Amino acid sequence: MGFEDLPSGHINQLNPAYFRYLDRLIHILVEHEIVPVLQPVFQGFGWKGLSVAGTVVPPPEYARYCRYLVARYGARPAIYLVGADGSGYEPQVPAGGEEIERWDAYGQPAGIHYRPHADNRAWQDAPWLDFQWCQTGHSGEHIPERVAGMWRNEPAKGVANGEPTYEHSGRTGKAAGWWQGHEAWCNLCAGGTMGVVYGAASLWQWRLHPDEPGHEAYFLANDAAWREALHFEGSRFIGLLGRVLDGLPLADIAPN
Repeated sequence: MGFEDLPSGHINQLNPAYFRYLDRLIHILVEHEIVPVLQPVFQGFGWKGLSVAGTVVPPPEYARYCRYLVARYGARPAIYLVGADGSGYEPQVPAGGEEIERWDAYGQPAGIHYRPHADNRAWQDAPWLDFQWCQTGHSGEHIPERVAGMWRNEPAKGVANGEPTYEHSGRTGKAAGWWQGHEAWCNLCAGGTMGVVYGAASLWQWRLHPDEPGHEAYFLANDAAWREALHFEGSRFIGLLGRVLDGLPLADIAPN
């Protein structure tokens, strides 16, 4: 844990060893031209189904942690996700967003990722908010109208479906293979020009080995840990989309 007092709902007692380790991971991402998404404290579904602290940490502590992330990592490429998997109206969200806006000299993107049935437009006119990410859940449905709804909101912000159905989530074959490619193109054509997102069962919660206990079965793939999940077929179609569009004049395109 990044903070020793996190189990009590506070983030005051920083664990230096955690952040030294995180330094190494972020360095690896940046070296491979992958921009890290920095999410302070989660608001939605907890790891292994446990509770989350993002809705109970006092907003001033949340804001201070956001300032710390900017100070430690903000001179390199970064995206700040100040709200994750919640309604977006949690008081911690604007506290964090305003603090990042105040201290980030580079003006890197900050935004919110929502739970499946949120309105996806919290703090739409806030000067600190650069993007909105909806979620379509994990039932294997294509629901690009949620992206289209965000694209129509004003003032305009970057939009994407930040969480489509994870490949093989809950049962083998769900959202597998070309389903992911079709999903990506649907979301892009609905206005999701901030990009497309992919998720895989057994990967998102970093299942260490195929028999690791304690995880929610709904989010696991049969006989797969995170290494096996890296090779699911659907991820290839997500990568191809970026290669197909590389170099094309996409600025200000509109859904059609």
